Amino acid sequence: MAKRNNESNEKKESQLRIWITPELIEKMEKTSEEIGCPSRSEFVRDAIEFYIAYHNQNKNVNFISPIIGSVIKNEIDGAVRNISSMLYKMAVEESLLTEVLAWYANVDPDDIDEIRELCKYKVATTNGLVSFEEARKKYD
Repeated sequence: MAKRNNESNEKKESQLRIWITPELIEKMEKTSEEIGCPSRSEFVRDAIEFYIAYHNQNKNVNFISPIIGSVIKNEIDGAVRNISSMLYKMAVEESLLTEVLAWYANVDPDDIDEIRELCKYKVATTNGLVSFEEARKKYD
């Protein structure tokens, strides 16, 4: 490898002899013209620097991906725990209401399916935002 001192940027450069197919040289020259690269050497240097940066980025992604995946998994697990806890609390409250109503109300067993369909409709149309107080006002 021959070395020269480039006085414009004070960096030492080495000459490297490489073998390239004519087809690749043609692609390089066409691309070099398209992007306005002044020389083959500069094009090759830029391509090598780009490839090194690309390779280093892939190493970073391979390092960071498991960390990001782990953080996302932990966040999802926490959300699942919170939702499960809320569903449990809601089931307890629903059970409480069911027991109180069954104890005090004298509902005809034939009306239960009709009431269930009414409840399904109400939950669907209010996006689940129902309240005992609102239902009570309806029957006062």
